[in-house]
Amino acid sequence: MNDAVDALPSHRDELLREIKLMKQIGYHANIVTLVGACTVCDPIALIMEYMPYGNLQAFLQYVSNIAFELVN
Repeated sequence: MNDAVDALPSHRDELLREIKLMKQIGYHANIVTLVGACTVCDPIALIMEYMPYGNLQAFLQYVSNIAFELVN
């Protein structure tokens, strides 16, 4: 069988473990919040907190640009 197909159940299990962990954590100011998940059928769907600055890299770039403008 194809290796990619064989790996799918383990990836699914990893995702389900991560969902369980995020449910246990709940809200934390420094971690994106899991709002909901649908695991009844594939593909698994996640609803995550809106992040207005995108990922961490985009946020750090945004803050860096603001700091640069303030200095100049």
